[in-house]
Amino acid sequence: MKRKLSHLSVLNRLVKIAFDEIDYFRDNPKHLGWLMAQFTTVCYPGDGCINPKYLILDYETDNRDDMDYIYSAWGNTIGHGNHCVDSQNTSVFTKNMTMDEMIDLMSSPNYRYHDRYPTKESIVSFLLLTIGTGDGWYDGYITQMSHGYPVWMFTGYTTCRDEIRKDIVEKVDGLISCNPEIQESHQKEWVKINAYNIMSVEEQEMLSLRRVLDPRNEMSDEEFLERERKHKEFAKQWEEERPKTTDIVYYRINDDYANIANIPDNAHDSFVRESIIVLNQIINKECLFMCGGRDNREPSESEIKIANDILDRIRISHPHMMKEEVEC
Repeated sequence: MKRKLSHLSVLNRLVKIAFDEIDYFRDNPKHLGWLMAQFTTVCYPGDGCINPKYLILDYETDNRDDMDYIYSAWGNTIGHGNHCVDSQNTSVFTKNMTMDEMIDLMSSPNYRYHDRYPTKESIVSFLLLTIGTGDGWYDGYITQMSHGYPVWMFTGYTTCRDEIRKDIVEKVDGLISCNPEIQESHQKEWVKINAYNIMSVEEQEMLSLRRVLDPRNEMSDEEFLERERKHKEFAKQWEEERPKTTDIVYYRINDDYANIANIPDNAHDSFVRESIIVLNQIINKECLFMCGGRDNREPSESEIKIANDILDRIRISHPHMMKEEVEC
């Protein structure tokens, strides 16, 4: 008979597998994603165990890069409302997408949030100027990030079990089966995960909305759908009645956290091109900055200085882009 392992013991041993097999997982990121999804589904629902992130962050290792990589893989499996939401079935940024490709994606009706970006400028503003979006630079491209690594790196982690090295899968299965309570909750979680990840984007969005708006599940499906229909009609009417402007409006420039302020030397030319356009519009006061509930305003002198400083850095890192006149 197997010795029953405690919740904490199972979690610690799963983390140990991640560190012990780090070379294999470096070559197979989505396999690490799968392992950390097992870690997540053992934690949630849990039985009062400590915050699981500390089991990773407090692991005894001299290699901080390995810890960050494992932490990123775990972070990609949480924070989505539903745990272990795999990006393979949704419209997300893929590896090495240019600015032009991202603009095409985000303006497409198939993109989940396309209605938030009615113009090219609104997309450029989101990618280059808006802070706190979760998007950042990786290998010269802006992409969705998870604790320092791109989300696309782990895409497919919920469905790759049969691709993973057999001995690793057997170790994981053995640990989970050592505690009947863990095994039962783990199986239930994966039924929900698998069901969620084969839903259409629309179905996933509806479920996410329902979790926020009707957490106790008190409405029938028909009532909930009718509520959402009325909400969308109101939002559409509000948008139609809102005064239209021909002004170019951006999120105000920030010299610390905005992607435009942190353009790497290896940034793809498509991102540099749009950055130069935006910076010149700021310098020449050809755009406005949005100010929350207040009226939009012109760039201030300090913000123009920030734009000039960034442009000076681009002149050094991408001189070939500065030789060509970029039309604003």
